[in-house]
Amino acid sequence: MSNDISQTIKPICGSGLKSRPVLLSYCATFLKPEMLHVYRQVTGISNFRNIVATRHSENATRFPYRDLVELKKSPWRAIHRSWHRWRGERVPVSRSEANQLDRICQSEDVSLIHIYFGTEAARLLGWMARVKTPVIVSFHGADVSSSLTDAEFAEICRYAKLILHRSDSLRQVLLKRGAPEGKLRSNPTGVPISPLEPLSEGFFSGPLRILQACRFISKKGLDVTLRAVKLLKESGYQVELTLAGDGPEREALQAVARQEGIESCVRWTGFLDSESLSWEYARHGIFVHPSRETSSGDREGIPNSLIEAMAAGRVVVGTRHSGIPEVVTDGFNGRLIDRADPEDLAQVLREIASRPSDAISMASEARRTVVDKFSSAACVRQLEACYNEALKQ
Repeated sequence: MSNDISQTIKPICGSGLKSRPVLLSYCATFLKPEMLHVYRQVTGISNFRNIVATRHSENATRFPYRDLVELKKSPWRAIHRSWHRWRGERVPVSRSEANQLDRICQSEDVSLIHIYFGTEAARLLGWMARVKTPVIVSFHGADVSSSLTDAEFAEICRYAKLILHRSDSLRQVLLKRGAPEGKLRSNPTGVPISPLEPLSEGFFSGPLRILQACRFISKKGLDVTLRAVKLLKESGYQVELTLAGDGPEREALQAVARQEGIESCVRWTGFLDSESLSWEYARHGIFVHPSRETSSGDREGIPNSLIEAMAAGRVVVGTRHSGIPEVVTDGFNGRLIDRADPEDLAQVLREIASRPSDAISMASEARRTVVDKFSSAACVRQLEACYNEALKQ
């Protein structure tokens, strides 16, 4: 991959793709392991030629993308960052990087810009204020937290043609912060629908195999899952818990497992690729995601791993938090608990284990829900409809 913009883009121009409108997707880091949902969205677009611009390219083997431009760093980057941090400000994208984005827009005749994450849009406000190409900004959950100031949010709303959100609950948060209702559009991130490995009562006749897959951060409630497992063991259940993922709280969570005396029944896999994670869904009967809002206002949109587990035909347990109740109806296609509490989670897991036929029915309805509403194809069609709307404004 080249840092030279003309060399990176030129081979694509001769491939017969120029007849489609050109979209510039800006994602500051392309791509962190936990951002598979962004990759699925970027690669799923078919009615636009999609150039991705990034400041940091990571995991290129896991997330290959042909039409990718990594912006060159300014030689004054350290001074630029130090100055703004000294002033207590968010560090904006440098003038050099903004100029590179301008050159891409001009040389490739870009028709539309999609900025991923509100906090990154805040860093691009100076550029958004002067760029002539229409801009869309998508919010995903954490980027609506208190780290985004009211002034920054107001400016994003001013310059964006449309503001995308991943769940209705996130829409309500955006409205509360002052987003114009007429600019808000739904943008759920779907999952591929893979062949089904049916759930059977055999999954509940031996050890309870429980899976949680996510980034290891506070809002995911992993400590709640660990303590619920301890309560299940105290009730006489055999439990095998798999935690798939990684993140800043890994060591603290491993300490919780030691303190609760459940180290022997917890398996830590690290981040998994799609194929490996699909295998984990297939071998586990239950998927849990006891999400919660943090003190800083960090919250979920709709957890992608939860939707993936539903698509895999697994029985899911979540909290009545953020967008989760928009997907999971308690007792119909999964189970919900009112709050991220170990006792509540353990009790629901006992109920699932004691009524496997109900669990199988819920798992079947869970898959049907995702097929009907949250497939990758359906969600990309919805996103492209937003793009077309923005172009017509």
